[in-house]
Amino acid sequence: MITESMVYWVLKLDDICKFLAIFSMCSAGFAGVMLISCLINFCGDNFDAYKTAQRFCCKSVIVSIACFFSLAFIPSTKQMAMIKVIPAIANSEIAGEMSKDAKELYKMGVDAIKEQLTSKDLKKDDR
Repeated sequence: MITESMVYWVLKLDDICKFLAIFSMCSAGFAGVMLISCLINFCGDNFDAYKTAQRFCCKSVIVSIACFFSLAFIPSTKQMAMIKVIPAIANSEIAGEMSKDAKELYKMGVDAIKEQLTSKDLKKDDR
């Protein structure tokens, strides 16, 4: 059964993906700034500032990579809707009954067409 909470989170998936993309880009930008800071402090004699910038750079790179991987595995709203709805429809009893009815209707339609074709052929032969 689909709950209100599930519908809410399915509709928010695109927003979550956008947030992760922006956060990942900001984190990658911050890592770039920290890398430049590392290089500046490495050339200078400020070893403590170099170590601090290096730690921030590594942490930013890790956060950025984690966000990119999260983006790869979080489905979009449309994909999640298909993930939830298609199995529910395919496994429902109504779908099973409809397929039986569809087979029956198909057979009836084929029989009716055959009957019409044979009756037209008989009328042509009478002429």
